[in-house]
Amino acid sequence: MDTRLSRVTTVSSRAKCQSTLSYAAIRAPRTAEERHQPLDELYAIYLELIDPRNQWNPGIAHRIRRIGKSWSARHESVFPLIEALRGRLADLLASTTPEQETNDEHWFLIRTHEISSRISLELCLGFENSRLVRPARPGTGPGARPAALLSAFLTGTPTSRPVDAGSPGTPQSGYCVVAVRSDGWDKEAAVAALDRLGGPGTVTMLSADGGYALLPAHDDAASRTLCERLHAELDGSVWLAAGWRRTTELADAKPHVDDILALALALHSEPAVYWLDDFPVEYAAIRTPAVAELLLNLIEPVVSRPLLLLTLEALIGAGGNRSRAAKQLAVHYSTIDYRLRRIEVFTGHSPLSTPGLNLLSTAFAVHVLATRGSDVAPEAAGF
Repeated sequence: MDTRLSRVTTVSSRAKCQSTLSYAAIRAPRTAEERHQPLDELYAIYLELIDPRNQWNPGIAHRIRRIGKSWSARHESVFPLIEALRGRLADLLASTTPEQETNDEHWFLIRTHEISSRISLELCLGFENSRLVRPARPGTGPGARPAALLSAFLTGTPTSRPVDAGSPGTPQSGYCVVAVRSDGWDKEAAVAALDRLGGPGTVTMLSADGGYALLPAHDDAASRTLCERLHAELDGSVWLAAGWRRTTELADAKPHVDDILALALALHSEPAVYWLDDFPVEYAAIRTPAVAELLLNLIEPVVSRPLLLLTLEALIGAGGNRSRAAKQLAVHYSTIDYRLRRIEVFTGHSPLSTPGLNLLSTAFAVHVLATRGSDVAPEAAGF
């Protein structure tokens, strides 16, 4: 139970362990031509850092930022490069087998996530810093996207002063922070909609299936209006998890919207805009270790029986409607009734009663978040 519960916390809090992984299985790019490509330069840096004998240092950060600066001179967005690096690392993880399956695989996955996130951050900072010192191109509006804003949001490092995200001399008081998950959309159209609605100072970090956006907004009410307009303009099935933060409070914004998005997806919520007040009980549960452990213990007998877990998930997705759940599972009503009675026997709570279903839904959501690892938001952009 302690292992599963610990997955609710951040990766950084779990990364202090040792490894005997065989690094011989990891191969560097083969040709000189490949090594001159930005993607292969970043991959080579990853190969350096995955070896625990090598530590992060300012020189490595400078190399990555130089790549970001070079990329900025030729491209409008840095995120295709980040996506390509993530794809290469995904292929690597799929083909690399640690010597000790339990401890080393766990360490290797954590280490890879940690390194790729740090590389992505430094790459963005190099890209954005370059944009800050260049004159604005016609039609791009005043100002530029600040590197400090990205750093505060992605690293969770507080910024002590307002960041100028718009016109010179006009510090932005706050941001509508949005985590996005898409089931088929036009990414370029989404970026255009975000930039248009958010105006100068909008930061978008999107890929094919989602990502993040920070839109200038003065308060919570303005953020809600902005998100409703945004969702109405986006094509496809899109889930938005949002929250408003002052500029100096961006450090905790990412885990906040990550958790809200994860809850919306875990509970099979319809594509829409979601806020903390949509999942107050579930959110409080996952942020309170004692409560989370209690709920994980409650749902354990169901989790260990795949048919019962599948049935409970279908019932939650159907909003408690047995007929819809039975149709989704392609089983007879008597079969689903039998399974629901078994769930009541094992948990002491009937999924056919409103209080029982609410409690079991919360426990199910905590289970999903506790077993899905630390990445609750879309894998877009490597953050």
